[in-house]
Amino acid sequence: MSLADTFMTSGGDAAISGPAIAIAGQMALVAALLIGLTPRRYTAEMVAASPH
Repeated sequence: MSLADTFMTSGGDAAISGPAIAIAGQMALVAALLIGLTPRRYTAEMVAASPH
């Protein structure tokens, strides 16, 4: 006999904030990967042209 059967509970009485926090965490993970894996753009150095 499981604990849920003993206390007559089911998964339907869980708080709605649980799945919302899980989705927010997954979105933060994806955003961190996109920001961390994008190549960095370096600015070119200014080179003065010599007059000929």
